Amino acid sequence: DDDDDDVIGEETTASSEELPTLEAFLAELGLGDLMEKFEAEHLDFETLRDCTDAELKELGLSLGHRKKITSGLAKVTVKSQAEALERRQQKLEAKLQKQKASAARSKQRAKRAEAALKAARDAPPAPAKQGQAETTYKPLRFKLKNLFLLGSPLGFYATLRPQTRQFFQAEYRLPTCSNLFNVMHPFDPLGYRLEPLVDPGCTVPPKKLGHHQGRDRIHLELTGYLREAGKDLKKEVQQWAGTAWSAIRGRMGLEEGHVSQEQPAMAPVDPLPQADESVTVGCLNTLGRIDLTLQEAPFDLVNEHLMSLKSHTSYWSSEDAVLFMLTRVYAK
Repeated sequence: DDDDDDVIGEETTASSEELPTLEAFLAELGLGDLMEKFEAEHLDFETLRDCTDAELKELGLSLGHRKKITSGLAKVTVKSQAEALERRQQKLEAKLQKQKASAARSKQRAKRAEAALKAARDAPPAPAKQGQAETTYKPLRFKLKNLFLLGSPLGFYATLRPQTRQFFQAEYRLPTCSNLFNVMHPFDPLGYRLEPLVDPGCTVPPKKLGHHQGRDRIHLELTGYLREAGKDLKKEVQQWAGTAWSAIRGRMGLEEGHVSQEQPAMAPVDPLPQADESVTVGCLNTLGRIDLTLQEAPFDLVNEHLMSLKSHTSYWSSEDAVLFMLTRVYAK
């Protein structure tokens, strides 16, 4: 992997820096008197390692001297490779120990979480307050993978209780559940968003779920067409106004660089907020978006207040919501 390549690169650099000098090398072989000849030819230890036997013979070295130099260079190479291998082994062992320590810490955290969960399951229920019915909730006997919140007011209560906001950090994950989805109807008065708690700077609207027939509802498609047509119309009007104003300026004899105070200015119009498919918020699921909204029916737009009374009980009868949940449950 990349870490091993970095280790090998560091060891190669280190071994090249630890090579002996030419003078020390010749002195160790008892050939110090050849130093003047090598200096005259501008040879150092690195270039000596690249010299062949024929080139050493051309320098006037005897066969005995050439054999000594060749044997000495081979020993230096073997020694440097052995030292580099030892350093690499030490670094790999240190890396392995670090990975083992990290795995041990992760295992300890998992054990603590499991112990806390078991303690919470085995803890006796809190005594009911006066006038409050006592309820005992049995623990789940299966591993939870997907949690679907349908029109949940969890975001509202989490906002009122600051101590619960620590569970809505950007890197927070549910310890016993892989995916959490907050599904809501656009007119549901009890459905509150969670993404602004995870990311206070989140300005994108909730992600719209797809229609069970594979396309957006007709009124949403018309809205998109009208929005695009409005953008095109605005662009054409701006171009026409600019052309007309240039013609008027030419008739009035104004200079090209002069701008009259009576020139009409068109204020920019902010586009309607649209969901960005590339935006991801939090780590509560693998989809990248927590807040999901159903597509309202055309009849729902007739009276939003009347629809708000019905929307909270419409999730299990919504084919879009059921299709989304089945898709996530049977996702690989």
